Amino acid sequence: MKRSGVVVIILALLAGSVWLLRQGKLTLAVWPEDSSAQLEGKSVASGSRLRPGQYQLAVSHDGYVPTSQIITIKPLLTTSFALHLRRIPEPKPLAASGSRGNWLVTSQTIRFLTASGRYIVQAPLFSSPDGSRLTTILSTLNPPADDIQFSPDGFLALIRRSGAYSLFSFDRRDLLHQTERKLDDSLSQPIWSFDGKQAAAIQILPSQPLQLQLFDSTFEHISKSIVLPDIKAVSRLRFAPDGGHMYLVADQSFRAVDLLTKEVAGLSSGATVTDFLLARSGLLAALSIGGRSVQLVNVARGQLIGDSITTTLTKTAFDNQNHLLAAVPKTGNSDQLMRVDTAGRQTPLFYTATTTHHPDKLLWPSANTSLYFESGQTLWSVDPEAPDGQ
Repeated sequence: MKRSGVVVIILALLAGSVWLLRQGKLTLAVWPEDSSAQLEGKSVASGSRLRPGQYQLAVSHDGYVPTSQIITIKPLLTTSFALHLRRIPEPKPLAASGSRGNWLVTSQTIRFLTASGRYIVQAPLFSSPDGSRLTTILSTLNPPADDIQFSPDGFLALIRRSGAYSLFSFDRRDLLHQTERKLDDSLSQPIWSFDGKQAAAIQILPSQPLQLQLFDSTFEHISKSIVLPDIKAVSRLRFAPDGGHMYLVADQSFRAVDLLTKEVAGLSSGATVTDFLLARSGLLAALSIGGRSVQLVNVARGQLIGDSITTTLTKTAFDNQNHLLAAVPKTGNSDQLMRVDTAGRQTPLFYTATTTHHPDKLLWPSANTSLYFESGQTLWSVDPEAPDGQ
């Protein structure tokens, strides 16, 4: 028995020696030089000898976009891996003013309602040659407004004061000239379609079921009425990009309305939905669940996509590739904005280290590569795809 045990030990040692002789070598050349490199979750250094096979190599450094890649170690050969990490870009201040409501971003300007609610202003996206930015006051509001929503073409705006809405019309030849028309007091949640050719609102009348009213772009002529008999309250209303459907948060659930058949369908399974966003593809929606987590929904199929992504997302938006963009609270006084895919994988875009406030109102215009957000009573812009953080 003792001899057989010795034989087993000798054979094991010989097998281990064979593996050692067949090991490959990994050399790393990464920048910054003090970046952290991990192989299958364990630290690895340049010159390490490894068994043949495939490995997940991850390289990271504070302030840089982390990168991971599958590498193959071959027996008796050296595998070399070189990588220059891309610096996470820093946001740039755009306008030293807080805002209310949403913004209108064109190729050259950004238009918004100031935090006081008294002024509609327009600021350039780019500095003049001397580095200055001139903000123009387009309109003075008296009494001030609580909220504003611009039409897609920018020549109309919905102003909300104490729950009542007015429609602002900007002269197409001179933005400084506007007219104002009060909307019916029974209308709530007014919204434009993606192309701005349609509008909609929820009509609330005493002792009657809620109605979804479809209008022309000026909210003057009703084109269709859809009764919502089993719905008590609507807290968010949005058009689908194709203009053939509408989505709404009704009685804390996510629902879809077919504007042709007038059918209403539920798309959330028992979750308490407080808000939602739609991707420009019209295929995905991001639901805010109880204000604590985010759930993606395939609205075309009416299916939830996996589990709730995370409980740490504070603000969300969709980027141009229909990924979810999210502000993730970090330690200290700064947040980090992450791009989150449908599987919940997160890639950092940049830190808001230039301010002690947290990012708000994330906006990624469809025809623009830059992201816009508000933080610390300042509007910021950043191009997440800028080379080496420029």
